[in-house]
Amino acid sequence: MVKKQADQAIRISSAKPSLQELVAKVNNTAKPFRLINLPFYLVNQIDRMVQTGLISR
Repeated sequence: MVKKQADQAIRISSAKPSLQELVAKVNNTAKPFRLINLPFYLVNQIDRMVQTGLISR
């Protein structure tokens, strides 16, 4: 996350949907980001979530 300078990331897993505010730390550099956890059954909905603003680009 620090190297890419991204503000958010999406993780696909078998867990229930959730949102986490985290901080990535590399070489004394901290970068806050949002981790969006989506279950497998919602993978085909990612485009819709981006278009409706649930997930920003």
